[in-house]
Amino acid sequence: MYITFKNKIISLILISILAGAFLQYAPKAYAIYEDDALNNTVPSDFQLGIDSQLLDLSQSRVSYNPDAVRVMIKGKSLEGIDDKANLLHSIKTNDGYIAFATTTMDNIPLLKANGLEVVNDVKLEFDEVRDASRLGAILGSEVVASDFGFTGKGVKVAITDTGVDFSNKDLMHAVARDENRVPIMLDADGQGIVLTKTKFIAKITPQGHLLNTTLPADADEHTGNVYLNDKGVFLNLNRGGNGTKFDVYNSIYPLISPLILNATAKNDWKIGDSNKDYIRSMNGEYRMGFVLQIMFHLGRAGLIIIPVLLVDSEKAGVYDTVIADMSSSWADFSKFELKKTDVEFDYSFADEKKIKLGNGEEFLTYDADKDGNVDLSAGIVGASVLDVWGALKKESKAMIDNYVGAVNGTLLKPLDPDGNYFGVMFDFLGHGTGSSASVASKGQDQYDVYKNSTKYRLRGVAPDAKIIPVKALWYGDVVYGWLWSSGFEQDLNGNWNYTGRHRADINNNSWGISTFPVLDYGAGYDILSLLSSILTVPGAIHPDFPGVLMVNSAGNTGFGYGTLGPPASSPLALTVGATTNNVFVGSDMTRKEPRFGNSTSFYDDVAEFSSRGPSILGDAKPEVMSIGAYGFVPQPPNLKHAINSTNAFGLFGGTSMAAPLASGAAALVSEALRGQNMSTDPFTVKSILMSTAQDMRSDPFTQGSGRVDLVNAADFIKGRDGKFLVYTTDTYPTFASMLNQTISRYSIQGFGNYTLSFPDKVLQDAKWYAGLLNNGESKEATFTIVNRSDKSFTVNIEPTMLHLIDQKSINGTTEVRVKDPVLSANNTGYAPNYINLKQKMKIPEDTEIIYVKAYFPF
Repeated sequence: MYITFKNKIISLILISILAGAFLQYAPKAYAIYEDDALNNTVPSDFQLGIDSQLLDLSQSRVSYNPDAVRVMIKGKSLEGIDDKANLLHSIKTNDGYIAFATTTMDNIPLLKANGLEVVNDVKLEFDEVRDASRLGAILGSEVVASDFGFTGKGVKVAITDTGVDFSNKDLMHAVARDENRVPIMLDADGQGIVLTKTKFIAKITPQGHLLNTTLPADADEHTGNVYLNDKGVFLNLNRGGNGTKFDVYNSIYPLISPLILNATAKNDWKIGDSNKDYIRSMNGEYRMGFVLQIMFHLGRAGLIIIPVLLVDSEKAGVYDTVIADMSSSWADFSKFELKKTDVEFDYSFADEKKIKLGNGEEFLTYDADKDGNVDLSAGIVGASVLDVWGALKKESKAMIDNYVGAVNGTLLKPLDPDGNYFGVMFDFLGHGTGSSASVASKGQDQYDVYKNSTKYRLRGVAPDAKIIPVKALWYGDVVYGWLWSSGFEQDLNGNWNYTGRHRADINNNSWGISTFPVLDYGAGYDILSLLSSILTVPGAIHPDFPGVLMVNSAGNTGFGYGTLGPPASSPLALTVGATTNNVFVGSDMTRKEPRFGNSTSFYDDVAEFSSRGPSILGDAKPEVMSIGAYGFVPQPPNLKHAINSTNAFGLFGGTSMAAPLASGAAALVSEALRGQNMSTDPFTVKSILMSTAQDMRSDPFTQGSGRVDLVNAADFIKGRDGKFLVYTTDTYPTFASMLNQTISRYSIQGFGNYTLSFPDKVLQDAKWYAGLLNNGESKEATFTIVNRSDKSFTVNIEPTMLHLIDQKSINGTTEVRVKDPVLSANNTGYAPNYINLKQKMKIPEDTEIIYVKAYFPF
């Protein structure tokens, strides 16, 4: 083992600052960055349970499907490929197009034969290690909430992730809504389509009395009738024992085929108690379908199947109301776990809530024991879903929606007024929900984290911020999701236009891409890193565009420098590395693990896995640090065992957690700036977070400016003594000049009358990037220090160089399987091997940083 000790050589400069004055100086530069890796793939050999009492799926011949693929296509023209690929969206270039599509393996050679370059789309890598939380105490959000009232009010945060489940009581309040109270949600991955094509015909008098209806002789297998008897009003699904056919959208295609499952249901469903008391359809045509989602529960991959009814409750032929039979769905979901006496299928819509977009009841949830806690969730109704695989290609003709904008035949409405489908936002992995909870958990529920009867609240950094879920599991989905959530919409010609209806103020990305290079460009020059930077710039793409603060996790591929990938390598985005928070020590999930200390008292160090800078551009990354190892957060209720055995929470971590915590911090800073009538542009928010960060006494490529400190940030904005902002306007022009050269090579078009480029702007940044210098060249920059208080103070500027002062090595032998005296189990919890450096060697007193390298012979 080799240990290296370094200290600082410092030349000291004292500067006095007068109240409200500006001082300019030329300092050093630094920044930080991160990337994430949770493998969100499902193993091809997992056992999927498809046994259901609600629906017979046996006719569909469900099978694993290796053939369907997602691709990126480059070519001069996209004409004539409709029969070979389902085109999702494209970006125009001078040379043609970069398009994102779905196809089959057999069609790839045919596409290439047309002169097209075809490469596989890249799956995003999410990093998750599922607080008690101590987040607010470390980052300072508790203090700024109590002292200043900053909680993220009025700020919308887009979570580009695996989706979000809002059903936990700590997250239900966080749904971002438009001016009509309709949820703002995008599923760019195409998982959330629910088909409601099966019809049931009813005869209703002008007075609203329902009459018995016989099945028409020419009715097909997807059409039924409504009948009345002394038990109530029913949809006739049995049809004399033959059953009724349903087209069910397969949300986990292409892992499982086919895309549209052919299913049969034979149980009649109740819609009312009498001919006057029933669920009314104004045109007498009821639409029914089934939600189908995969869920990992108790070590088993099973299906959540939910019967749903769609009706036109106000205007004939305009479908506006969804009713889900959640009680029967719960019975079907839990029957393998509960006793038969605890499971009841009522096959009834009559006793369920009516969901209309904007009424606040859009959650597909069920509370089995009526204790106020959700036991089953299938997400929330009202997502705009990108029809990735072309399931509704015939029905979804090119059109423009009043709110969503140009759908171009692929982006579906949240609820089809013709009654063919609606969209659902859900999260079958829980990663996006963990990210959202890190930002906006209300902290009102209580959780028995340590199994010691002491309950803890799990509060996010910005509990009053609103969340815009953007489901994107693939590279190609991200481009669409980012533009849409930034307020852009695509017209019939494929151009992206800024609508003026800005959606997200902050966009959080707790994922990364390790594939290198993507589309022939290195990290930082790739299209995602470029777009992440451009969307940060106010006035980019459109003069009225205010910019979005893009927050990217640095990644979990640390232990070495230069370990950043896209989009963490995005030069102008805020890249976030991870720090420690040992609240997980002693919890039930870690109690039997090998013990590297058994105290929660030690924390706030750089996490060993956090990716380091610099980027390929030579840019110092990350910009800031936040907690990533680890914290407890609320999770979807489906993670629980049985009925409410515990409130749903999980251990979350990695830079996947650090990024949303920084996004929440940015939301608080934005709220505080608005309160002072100050600019909330992304560069100002980023500079404040960096200038007020807590130094962790590590190098800039590891920690950037340091760990986010919201108390310092709030004190600066409120003009408290001793707090200041440092920035330079020399960084942005350097990046803009360099990256515009890259954009010119892409020759990206498709933004109407505006060119995709970095505009000529004066923008502040708390770090200096000098660009590429040849040997012997030099550059200088001007920095400004802002003091908002009414008192002057002194700032010490310390040009710093790390200097090697000593190097030592020690040898030792590991002792394996030594019984840990703290634990009583015989087969778990072995004692770790410690090496106390203070006992083994003399550490120089002026040591600033210790580097340790351990070598193990195998």
